[in-house]
Amino acid sequence: MLIFATWHNPVWEELVFRGIPLAFLLLVYRKTPFPTGAIWFYLLIPSIVFAIYHVPGHGMGTLLESFLIGILWALAALRWGLIAPIILHIFADAMQVPTLAKMKNMPLAEIPWLVNHSGVLNTVWSLSILLLLLLLPILFLLGWRKSKRL
Repeated sequence: MLIFATWHNPVWEELVFRGIPLAFLLLVYRKTPFPTGAIWFYLLIPSIVFAIYHVPGHGMGTLLESFLIGILWALAALRWGLIAPIILHIFADAMQVPTLAKMKNMPLAEIPWLVNHSGVLNTVWSLSILLLLLLLPILFLLGWRKSKRL
């Protein structure tokens, strides 16, 4: 269930909150660059909805955090395409695995499952961190090489 949720939720959330609005922008502005107002609309409105969507599961304390993450992931989608926020979202969810039991709305029945599978959860978390640490320099180098060509 956890492994499924670690990739399934990020994929569908990014498709809804970043993918559909991005597809709309691409459809409306097929042959022209996005105007500044359209970019701001794309950055702000889906990020606000994304933040509000996360309040019931994570509480009001994460509203600003979710909003800022939404903006950063929207910027990543504009720069690198929809796959970038999906990957970022998968890593963010995987890094939260050790704190699942402390989440405000976590069903109590899931706590024993988390305790009994802590070895697997820690392994998933550790592998996610290692993969992220490996990908960051690679993405940096690719971006640097691309900027040198321009």
